[in-house]
Amino acid sequence: MTPVTWILGQADRPEFALVLDWLSEQTKSARSIRWPDIASALAIDSGAIPDLVVVLQSHPDEYPTAEIARLLTRTPIARLVVVAGAWCEADGRRRDLWPAASRVPAVWAVQRLQAEWSLLNAGQGTPLPLTATRDECFAADHPQTDASLAGGTFAVVSPDRAWQETWCLLIQQAGGLVECDPVKAGILWLDGDPWVSGGQQQLMAYRETHPDLPIVVSLDFPLPELVEQVQAAGASTVVPKLAPEAFLLRELQRLVPAPV
Repeated sequence: MTPVTWILGQADRPEFALVLDWLSEQTKSARSIRWPDIASALAIDSGAIPDLVVVLQSHPDEYPTAEIARLLTRTPIARLVVVAGAWCEADGRRRDLWPAASRVPAVWAVQRLQAEWSLLNAGQGTPLPLTATRDECFAADHPQTDASLAGGTFAVVSPDRAWQETWCLLIQQAGGLVECDPVKAGILWLDGDPWVSGGQQQLMAYRETHPDLPIVVSLDFPLPELVEQVQAAGASTVVPKLAPEAFLLRELQRLVPAPV
């Protein structure tokens, strides 16, 4: 049976576009109901009990505590994913309105939704209970990956030496080669922070001298409007620095040339 999906929140915000595009594609043959907020969803009896509830959170304290409690009571067995926009990614440190296991930043929410969809449709995977601890949530969001970077040569450029060395090591562990000289690399991974006072000029300089070089740019706070600027400046892809390791390695894997 195809899952019934509720989507709650401000669906017109650009930062949720990828999430909504993915949901739209997956729910073409399913029943998907959109509501502007929790109160609207609970005020009307749609006749459909949701299997998956996706909450789009645009800012901290957007949803009153009482309404969150009512939603959880109304949908006790539904899978819950709270997609946190950029301005509320840090809510988990200071607020506990939503179960920690339900929250995921918008920049990698599709990965979580893919896991939930596989669970609901094919029974594949292990469900993470809403009562999961932070350690359990971290383990679920950062699984081991079999992504292979064999055949790829990477240069990692960053003023943050610890970040740079960590990713050089992870690239090597995934089978990739690390080149100290960016000019000799087949793929460049550039730390774009701070963007205005450093990353922008670096990216444009590399793009001018190497127009065909795949360039991945990492950002601490990749707001949609900033991502557009970085892409316009020549980035092949833009990724959040704090995304799960498996996600980032797969993004790099997409750029590795296929074996001849």
